[in-house]
Amino acid sequence: MTEMPTYAVFEKIVITEMENSRNLHVFVVSKDEAEGFAVPDDVDSFIEHAAYAGSGTIFGLFPPGGCTACKFRPPFDVSVDITTALREKGLRMADATVVVAVENAADGTVQALADTPVPAPALRGPTFDNIKSKKLDVSTEGDNYAPDVEAMQKFLVSQGYKPNGVVDGAVGDATVASIKAFQEAAGLKVDGIAGPLTKAKVVAPVFDAIPHLPKPDEEDTATFKSGDTVSWSLGDVPGYLNEAAVTAELQTAFDKWAPACGVEFEHVRRVRLSLPAQIHLV
Repeated sequence: MTEMPTYAVFEKIVITEMENSRNLHVFVVSKDEAEGFAVPDDVDSFIEHAAYAGSGTIFGLFPPGGCTACKFRPPFDVSVDITTALREKGLRMADATVVVAVENAADGTVQALADTPVPAPALRGPTFDNIKSKKLDVSTEGDNYAPDVEAMQKFLVSQGYKPNGVVDGAVGDATVASIKAFQEAAGLKVDGIAGPLTKAKVVAPVFDAIPHLPKPDEEDTATFKSGDTVSWSLGDVPGYLNEAAVTAELQTAFDKWAPACGVEFEHVRRVRLSLPAQIHLV
């Protein structure tokens, strides 16, 4: 299985603030080492350092009078892959920090990140440290890894399964109940243990931004549970489309959704109305 990458991301860089092109040299260390860590004096020796993770570049044209094209360039991100460095140092993303040395392309001088207009990087990587492990097994609370618990709680809160909104990295009764609610909705074994299958469902691609469950103060108009059969029908179809073909194509799509949703989709005919083509779930 391919390892999900982890990046140090310099977000929303405004090129007109940079003054000159810059090389961003990233070192990865543990949080315990970060305070006393010092980058080497010689740029040429960076790549040989055990903590060196890689580099990125902020490139701009800075002629006298400024860069005309740069004035119209929207903010952009620069990402540096630190996956290998984390693995070689035996660090998890939550236990690591990055130290950045900024090399000025104009004269080769090196500055600390804080002395430049370059934004501090954020770490972006997998939702869970190890999707194959049972880090959230509530039967052995002492083995839980707090960042993974927090990631699960953030998901449960965002999707309406954890109404109290608490994200504290601790597995309690509310978190267990929320995991069970998600497992039931996803058609999984309901045991309150966020093992590999539950985690895989959490990180599976989604194609809309609608929470899985409505908030308590929202009207619940279309909540389905695992095992339900959802009937659907097709409104008026434009004359240049074949209704049978459209129906078959939609049913094929619904059939692909069914295993992930835990429900069955059944086509039913609908009385024709003078309306634009649309899908109705009933």
